[in-house]
Amino acid sequence: MTGPGVPMPRGVGTPAGPGRARSVRGEGLADGMRIEVVRSGGLAGLVRRASVETAEHPDGSQLATLAQAALAPHPAPANRPVPDGFTYRITVGDATAVCAEPDLTDAQRLLVQILLNEGA
Repeated sequence: MTGPGVPMPRGVGTPAGPGRARSVRGEGLADGMRIEVVRSGGLAGLVRRASVETAEHPDGSQLATLAQAALAPHPAPANRPVPDGFTYRITVGDATAVCAEPDLTDAQRLLVQILLNEGA
């Protein structure tokens, strides 16, 4: 979400590395949004991807609310390396948050679990 008085998400302008989060400001946070979650890394280095169109999902409004919370600004995490850990990219419209697994917020973790249909 952008506009006067809307703070920039955490980590804007900082590099995303192991244990580091980065978010960018973006538009498109409204009903009828497309939400995409990409998980990469781990021991095998596999990539998992899932997406949903909220307008076509029976719980679309709840997913939209959760996605907005997942992209909301929050304190920057500690820079702690995570060997073989997962990194998540959550994209809604043109807004993206990138976080290492231990730094996921509750909203990000729940959204990842719902879309990837597994524990995060």
